[in-house]
Amino acid sequence: MSFLALCREYDLESVGIEQFENFFNEALQSLHILGHCFFETILEYVSLFQDDPQSKRLAEQGELNTYNYFKLVFDLSPQLYTKFRLERFKPKLTEVAAYLQDASNQGKIIESFSQDHFYDFMKWRIAQYIRRRVLGSGALPKPDAHLEEYLRLNPNLVGHIIHRDIRQRTDNQGYHINYEQIRASKLWSYWTEKKILFPYNALLPKGEIGINPKYENLKYRVHRASLDNEGRITLEEELGIKIVDKIIPSKLSVLRPGIESVSTA
Repeated sequence: MSFLALCREYDLESVGIEQFENFFNEALQSLHILGHCFFETILEYVSLFQDDPQSKRLAEQGELNTYNYFKLVFDLSPQLYTKFRLERFKPKLTEVAAYLQDASNQGKIIESFSQDHFYDFMKWRIAQYIRRRVLGSGALPKPDAHLEEYLRLNPNLVGHIIHRDIRQRTDNQGYHINYEQIRASKLWSYWTEKKILFPYNALLPKGEIGINPKYENLKYRVHRASLDNEGRITLEEELGIKIVDKIIPSKLSVLRPGIESVSTA
């Protein structure tokens, strides 16, 4: 619990980055949601401080350059190309810093990159997220606390823990896809009720925009497209693809294979 106590007290001045990372990795073994904080904080840092020519050009157009952090993630963890699981994204902070420094030396991502600035941001920002989101009650569970104690202190962890447990079970074939289908249907119904056609992350736009598959009488076309060196998209042949309100089984997905085996008949 030393790491959670450290974040709660927000007393980080005397904690070096190596000690902080050791505390963090130890806590991560029993509280896997911390991995999401780590991942999102890295993406946030790149999004906020990238200043290479391409990022500046897109910023002038009111757009966020998402290529830099996507490339960072897959370069540091190429295994994510075949199965995207955040628990597989485990680079050390020193490895991330070395990657950004190497890119900076080539005039890429963050031209004025500073390792000290990066370490300070990661340390304080991760602690802030944990303090506000994971320990929203301000209380700390006891060192020997059971799951029920964590859930009492922070009910928001319930959904994350349930989903993780279901996703990792291989004894209930098809159970995970059914669970995701139910969750997705509730989201789609909410979007339809609120007349949301194109859901996206409004807090930090990442270039990920979807289409509400349950919205009635939605007119659209799906095309193959190509991208030129200037970032312009050219539409090519139209594809006979229809968007339906059904989750793709993981065995048919590029990034999520091998979780469950279900019949698509």
